Amino acid sequence: MNLRRLEELSSIVAPSGYEDPMIHVMRREMSAVVPEVQVDRLGNVVARLRGPGDGLAPIMLFAHMDELGFVVRKIEPDGFVRLERLGGLPERLAQARPVVVTSRRGPVLGVIGAKSHHYTRPEEKYTVVPIQELYLDLGVRSAEEVAALGVEVGNPVSYAPFFHTQGDSVMAKTLDNRAGCAVMLEVLERLAATPRSRDIYFVATVQEEFNLRGLLSTFPLIVPEIAIALDVVVACDTPDLRPVADTRLGGGPVVSLYTFHGRGTLGGLIPNPKLVQLVIDTANRRGIPLQRNVSMGLLTDASFLQMEGKGVYCLDLGFAVRYTHAPVEVASLQDLSKLVDLLVAFLGEIPGEVDLSRG
Repeated sequence: MNLRRLEELSSIVAPSGYEDPMIHVMRREMSAVVPEVQVDRLGNVVARLRGPGDGLAPIMLFAHMDELGFVVRKIEPDGFVRLERLGGLPERLAQARPVVVTSRRGPVLGVIGAKSHHYTRPEEKYTVVPIQELYLDLGVRSAEEVAALGVEVGNPVSYAPFFHTQGDSVMAKTLDNRAGCAVMLEVLERLAATPRSRDIYFVATVQEEFNLRGLLSTFPLIVPEIAIALDVVVACDTPDLRPVADTRLGGGPVVSLYTFHGRGTLGGLIPNPKLVQLVIDTANRRGIPLQRNVSMGLLTDASFLQMEGKGVYCLDLGFAVRYTHAPVEVASLQDLSKLVDLLVAFLGEIPGEVDLSRG
């Protein structure tokens, strides 16, 4: 795993709808490998790695490049800033966090306020402050000073960057899903030097954390037969989650066999069994450990891509991450490298004609 690249991607501030810094870097990195790279109207970055040109339907590999955060909702006369949530951000982790506002004049640092411990009443010590009551402190004293910083209603707000490695572990902001983007770029680089059975498209997608549908505008450009989403899976090897599942750091890549979210979206993915078996067979041949996962409430943008056109054979492949959607997440560098190996083997070995039909 290219640590320099992973740190660069993780440190970029690019929340949903404001992915331009990531678009710039992903287009730069992809263009260094293949000549055919384009950005669609929503901001998805699409790179085409050509195959033998025999007319077979392409394969699509994609990873979302946006991150969750906040949006400036209101600016108080005394300079405090009220926020709205952008994506599935947990309010219980928000207070006292350093954050970055993306303003028209550039990044502005601030901290989300927290009542002083010395004046916190006993009944408040174990409660979560709702998003409507949170406020951002930019270190100024008036709305006029806020305006002078370039901060306005509608500006996005993100966790402040952090990156550190310790042994096999990487601890960083936005491993969900900048680590997926880093994996995808390494797969592109390695596959570009090997024969392929068909065209493969590599897509860095937008607005996954917002509504899971940002990549849908790429479907008419590609019309893939098979699409693989690269994203995080919750690591359950911490004391609080051990009863939930067996996914763990250092256990290898993860194939998701069932995902569902019943709170409003009614989205999810039950992947094609034959496609799942092809990946399992590839992992077994190459001696790559492969974890299996079933989860409620954890979706990828494959959930809605599968319904496009005549349907797309979709699969979620990922890597275990601790503390998902927190300001700092933790993953295994070995897992990321093994995921690269698995994808290179699978995409390089998949036959031109493969029967994934049902029934």
